Amino acid sequence: ASVGRYYQSPSILWYAANPYNAKLSPLGADHFIMGSEYLMGPETVVGVEGYFKRYFQYPASLNRPYLVMANTGAAFTGAMEGFASFGIDSLESKGIGHSRGIELFIQKKMVNSPWYGILSISHSATDFTGLDGIRRQSSQDQPWTIGLALGLQISNNWVFGAKFRYASGTPYTPPDQSIAGAYNSARVNADHSLDLYGSRRWTIKGFNLTAFVNVLNVYSRKPSTPPIFSEESLREDPPSLGIVPTIGVIAEF
Repeated sequence: ASVGRYYQSPSILWYAANPYNAKLSPLGADHFIMGSEYLMGPETVVGVEGYFKRYFQYPASLNRPYLVMANTGAAFTGAMEGFASFGIDSLESKGIGHSRGIELFIQKKMVNSPWYGILSISHSATDFTGLDGIRRQSSQDQPWTIGLALGLQISNNWVFGAKFRYASGTPYTPPDQSIAGAYNSARVNADHSLDLYGSRRWTIKGFNLTAFVNVLNVYSRKPSTPPIFSEESLREDPPSLGIVPTIGVIAEF
């Protein structure tokens, strides 16, 4: 278990963009964390960890009382948020937030069998409250995150692996409603993807040569990111890289 209080200086950009922000206080956060692990034999460990975080003195906008700077970013140079992340608004150190969650993980090492892996499942919730006193979900809030990685070493030379990721979609603000009333009220679809890996190793006169193939996003899943809206408020789907294969050779002397 651990408890801590942390402070961080506000972004220097917020100070420079608006003279009103010169009086901002350091951002504060209280962390409460507790966890436990259980060793199930020489290969497998199971762990669980819970946490609660309280944010205080977070800069919040006077111009847009629903806005807390924790919910801003630099996506598309900040245009999607009216360049709020640059600190052009007059800010007060009165925003608050909460984050709480629990994570379960299971790890199996390669001791008595040729396969290994790790499974992680986490459930969380994050929200922030601006100067209007309304509690809203954070722009980074993802209730569920699941990761599964598996590997199989057939021999000293052949290795195969797979990785699957799942994450709940993040909140965004629909363009056809009042921003103050609908801020972060919608959520994009969940995102998931599968990667595959295989390698072959040779030992040749004192050095190792490894050839590998790595395929990202095997079933060509489009990323679930907040939609982009043009000046005509027409929804535009974000671009996708699709399947990304990589072939390489590693030489170790």
